[in-house]
Amino acid sequence: MTTIVEKLAGLSEQIRYEKLPPEVVRKAKMTILDTLGCALGGFSSDPAKTMRSVVRRLGGNPEATILGTAERTSVLGATWANGTSIRYLDYNDTLMSRDPGHPSGNLASVLAVAEAQGLDGRELICGLVNAYEIQLRLVDHCGEPCLWTRGWDHPTNMVYGSAAAAARLLKLPVDKIAHAMAIGGSQANFLSEIRRGVIGKIKGTAEAKAAGDGVFAALLAAEGITGPLKVFEGDYGYLNIVAGGGDLDALTGPIREHKIMRTYLKYYPVETMTQSPVQAALELRAENKINPHDIARAVVGLYDFAFKKPSWDASKLKPTTRESADHSFNYCVAIALLDGEVTAAQFLDSRIQAPDAQDLTARTELVADPEIENIYPKFYPGIVTVYMKNGETFRKRVDHFPGDPKRPMTEAQAEKKFRDQARPYLTAEQIQKVIDTVWSLERLENAGDLARMLVI
Repeated sequence: MTTIVEKLAGLSEQIRYEKLPPEVVRKAKMTILDTLGCALGGFSSDPAKTMRSVVRRLGGNPEATILGTAERTSVLGATWANGTSIRYLDYNDTLMSRDPGHPSGNLASVLAVAEAQGLDGRELICGLVNAYEIQLRLVDHCGEPCLWTRGWDHPTNMVYGSAAAAARLLKLPVDKIAHAMAIGGSQANFLSEIRRGVIGKIKGTAEAKAAGDGVFAALLAAEGITGPLKVFEGDYGYLNIVAGGGDLDALTGPIREHKIMRTYLKYYPVETMTQSPVQAALELRAENKINPHDIARAVVGLYDFAFKKPSWDASKLKPTTRESADHSFNYCVAIALLDGEVTAAQFLDSRIQAPDAQDLTARTELVADPEIENIYPKFYPGIVTVYMKNGETFRKRVDHFPGDPKRPMTEAQAEKKFRDQARPYLTAEQIQKVIDTVWSLERLENAGDLARMLVI
C-alpha cells in the first residue's frame, strides 16, 4: 500500500513549469521578490550576523551564495544564513489556516540548492511552488485542533516542504523524494515555547533551521539513506503524536489550486494577527487627523483565540525587545497611532523603550469583541477604538489587512516594499536589476546569478 509520504512525494511530478497557470508563476515571482527584500531587511540584525559568523566558522564547499555578500558556502550554510535574514523582521509571508506558517523560509533552501546544481529560473520557481504545496497542505489539513496549540511551532511543517523541494532540485526520483521527507519529518519537531514570554533571538533562526533540515534530509536520501515511510500514519508518526489527526483525503489529493496562491504578503513587520489592528489604527489616525498626544486611551478589539494562541502572554503587554514587540497587539497599535507608520524603525530598541511609546502602550487595552468573534478564522479582523482627552471617540474595523488574498498586494506595491528594504544596501541600479530579473525569471539561465545580484 502506498504511504502518505509517498503520495505527497508524487505531487512533485504534477509541478512542471509549462503546466503552471500564469497566476501561479506571477505569485511565485512576487513571493521571491518579497522574500529577497526581507533578507536584505534582516541582513544587519544580530541573529543574521551571528548565523553568518557560525557558518563561516563551520566552513564548507563554496556551493551557494550568502545573500548580501560575495561569499559562497555549503548549501546548508547558505540556507541557515539566508533563512535567518529572511525571517528576522517577521515581515515575510504567512498563511493562517488550521495552523500558521511562514513558508517563504523555503526560498533559503530552494535558492541554495538551485544555485549549487546550476539550475535555471524555471526550476527555481517550480522548487518554491513544490515546497509551498507540501508545507501548506500540512498547514491546511493537519492538527486537532492545530499543531501550534498542541505545542509544536510552525517550522515543524516546513521541514517536509523543504525536503521535498530540495530532493526535487537534486533530481531525485519520487521514491527518494519520499525518503527525504520521511528522514526530515522524523526529526522535525519545533516547540511552541520558542514564542512564549520574552521571545529570544533564536525565534529568527527557527525557519532557517527547518529549511536546512530539509536540505540535509534530501542530501542523505541522495546518498541512499532511507527513512520511515510511515512517518505520517505510523503508530508513533506525525498524525498520531504531533498533529493528533488530519484530513487525509485533502492532504494527499490532486493539486487543484496551488497552495502558494493562498499566502499573505505582509505590509507591516509584525505578526499576522496584528496586521488588521495596525491597519485600523493607521486608517483611523489619518482619516480623523488625530494628534496622538491628545489620546486618552485606546482599545483593541480581537477574537478570543488571540488571547489563547501560544505566542500571547502577559509579557507582550510591556515588551522590551523587538522579538516581543512585534508580537504585542497593544504596542503595535500604540506605535501606529503615535508615528503614523509601522516599519522596522518602530522596532528599534530606542523606539520601543521611548517614554511616549511605553506610555501609550500601557494605555492601550485589549478586549475580546463579540462583533468579530465568529469571523475568525475565516479571516483576521481587528477593531481599534480611540478615546480622546476632549471626549471624542473614533472607531475603525478592518476585516482584511493589505496583502491578504482578498486585498492582495499589487506588483507596484511589492516593488516598493523591496525598494524600501534594499535601499540602505544596494544602488538604484542594483535594485532595478533585481526587480527586472525576478519578473523575468523564466529567462534566467542560472539561479545563482540572482543571489549574486544582492552583493552589498
